[in-house]
Amino acid sequence: MEVKECLKTLPVGLNGIYYRILSKVPPQHRQAVRSILQWVCFAEHPLRPTELAGLFDKQASKSPSRSAMDSDSDSDSDANSNTALNEASGRGTVSRLRDLLRFCNHFILLVKKFDLDNGDVETVHLVHQSAKDYLTRREKNGESGVDYFRLGKRRAIHMDLGRRCIDILTQMIDTNRQEGIPPTNSIRGPNDKTTEQPKPYSYTPEDYAALCRARHLRHGGDDLDTHAQILRIISQDKASHSVWAWQASPNPLLGMYSFHFHQATRDENASALTKAIALGLSSTVKVLVSGMTVEDYTSIVRSSSGGLLNLALDLRHMRIFEILIEAIGSPALILEPNVIPWLADQKSLEVLHRVLKMTQNPRVTFGAELEYCLHKAVFHDSESIFTLLLDTGADPNLADVAYPLAPALIDGRSLTS
Repeated sequence: MEVKECLKTLPVGLNGIYYRILSKVPPQHRQAVRSILQWVCFAEHPLRPTELAGLFDKQASKSPSRSAMDSDSDSDSDANSNTALNEASGRGTVSRLRDLLRFCNHFILLVKKFDLDNGDVETVHLVHQSAKDYLTRREKNGESGVDYFRLGKRRAIHMDLGRRCIDILTQMIDTNRQEGIPPTNSIRGPNDKTTEQPKPYSYTPEDYAALCRARHLRHGGDDLDTHAQILRIISQDKASHSVWAWQASPNPLLGMYSFHFHQATRDENASALTKAIALGLSSTVKVLVSGMTVEDYTSIVRSSSGGLLNLALDLRHMRIFEILIEAIGSPALILEPNVIPWLADQKSLEVLHRVLKMTQNPRVTFGAELEYCLHKAVFHDSESIFTLLLDTGADPNLADVAYPLAPALIDGRSLTS
């Protein structure tokens, strides 16, 4: 009989179980638990405890942004938990994280797998897709204590996480500067032949923040309010010389940060447009250049190091490159050299064709770059680009003899004429 009576008290369905778990989280730990659930739900990759402990702890001394919290939680719970979280912020350890995971252990699992390089490795996962569905649901339960944990505003949460990442990096740079620790010198110039390897990803909150800050901001969405928030973030004075001058790349798959990225963003006066391009925020770039005059654009290009089109190309942000030339037109191409050689080298036929057609006289605009592109076309055995260049006015007779042109590509229209 006792077993039957106990069974009657169990909630029906998984949602009922999740509701019951969250309703029992102690008030002093609610903000920390919500923060942990937020990171586990929306992180760009499964987090190790060493990452998660620092990520949620670095934001623990601050209340969540109002954009992410509005209509998703009760403000009283927020206020009641600030004291506990401020105390927790001084204990940024994996041990503290494990203590807090006890309050949501039916939502989160620590999964251990063997890794050849690191041995047994733990990562933090949601226990089931239904747990994420419950946390990110749109509808409310009607009980403020549990609705506090609802993570329904995905774009706002990504904006919040992107902002947290920037805070973490800014704090790291400022701390290193105060302690006299020089920045990591891992930037390669265009002619640098160094064999220095990029810093490996070490599963720290700083590495996560460096790798994923732009992705969270991009996930923030295209609405005007989101753009306004992004612009406030990338325009803030404190971040302009701290985060954007940070030199070490955290992921060997990404390699070094590019020379153009370093040159374009290290300046304390780097523009919001430059930073938006560097981060790959195409929607924000579109907002910034909408209605921008050629004079204003020219001023930004001349105050930058390396230019804006070259920055977009170097970082493979092709959509941003297209946005810039669509908004500014041929003056953008005249301002910056080496654009069409890059496109020819990457065999970007469609974009190269559009760029060449944008100018009334490609010979005047691009000069000897047309012949240099012929070298690239031959080198890559690209007949389509070679033909496009000939039709545009490139002259094989002017080409450098160090790069002999393949007769099969000439098609009897230039050297033989």
